[in-house]
Amino acid sequence: MILRNRIKKALGRSAAILASSYREEGRLGGWYHHLGEEKLGHVATSQGLLMSRSFSDIDGSRIRRGYELLTERFQIAALPAKGGGWSYMTNVRNVVFVDATAWCLMALSNSQDERHIVLCREAREFLRSAALASRSSGVWGAFYDDSPRIYHTCVALRALAIDLSADALLVSNALNWLLAKQAQEEGRCGWGERPGDIPTVVHTAHALIAIRRVYGGNSTVREAVMPSVAWLSKVARGESDELGDVVEIIDVPESAGARRIDFRHSTASLVATALMQWGASATASRKLIARVVRNFETAGRVWTSPLAPNRQPMWALYGSVGCLLCYQEVAPGLGLADLLDFVRRREVQILGLVTYVVCMVVLAGESFSGLFAVPMALSVAANLVTVCLEKWAK
Repeated sequence: MILRNRIKKALGRSAAILASSYREEGRLGGWYHHLGEEKLGHVATSQGLLMSRSFSDIDGSRIRRGYELLTERFQIAALPAKGGGWSYMTNVRNVVFVDATAWCLMALSNSQDERHIVLCREAREFLRSAALASRSSGVWGAFYDDSPRIYHTCVALRALAIDLSADALLVSNALNWLLAKQAQEEGRCGWGERPGDIPTVVHTAHALIAIRRVYGGNSTVREAVMPSVAWLSKVARGESDELGDVVEIIDVPESAGARRIDFRHSTASLVATALMQWGASATASRKLIARVVRNFETAGRVWTSPLAPNRQPMWALYGSVGCLLCYQEVAPGLGLADLLDFVRRREVQILGLVTYVVCMVVLAGESFSGLFAVPMALSVAANLVTVCLEKWAK
């Protein structure tokens, strides 16, 4: 089946998974980060709401109940932080976290409800104060006054970039900081978990997605990040273990009542999205897209967390859907990747059919000098065309 059609079916299955894993608690509704469990989480519900915008068959009442959940669970940040945001429902309910607040801000950003507009304003105020805290260097860690982290800086930038007019200077300074922290070490180029760390595949993908979201087509920025794009493309074409999914462990202050929390990163889908957004090799991103699609086609499972092997997390579903939607956007119609996918899957059948037709012509008496060489020539030509298309894609 052509890749485009396989993606369409995978998105259909994603919508079904999203619908079946929705839960309600009275007038509140939403999702939990382990899909299907009888709980409601802030980040999972935000990601579910964001995906729902792409699936027209999601019940509108579910979206309204999801908004109600985020409205009711909002909390004022503890001083000296300003504004407010959201915590984690699983293990740290008394701390406003940067990434939870950023995801909820993204989910509520298109609502015209006055209550949600107020909450978005408060969330922005918290993100501003967190960036300006003494240890934060103008960017973001996991919580107020945490030292800078790449993932949290990236997700905060994506949230604030929804309305650049409100925080233009803060976003510009944070992006310049992020660009300055791009590192080359041990044959790698990109970003690690924290500034100064050895670049990792997943954090480099997060950074590229955030930079693209804010700076768009700026030629100077594009030139600056292309070494990182090239490194990701090289990794994507291989069979690196780094394309497996990642769990990032973060220590939380004892005052928060918990010792550590974890963040899950769906690496293959993030890398594919980053490569497509920056116009990198279709061959590199297509390989990862096919990997994401196969997860839906085989066992219907999106990703299994190393910490919870029998559960499916919302994080991976969100990343997979975003990756597939991005492909549909950047590869309209029957694109080159689709053509290569078809040729590879049907090469033997195509060459066999051509050879059969030509031989029938010969046997029917339509012979002339050199005609017996046609099947061989066509076979060679088909292979050459495939190789040329692949080189063009690179």
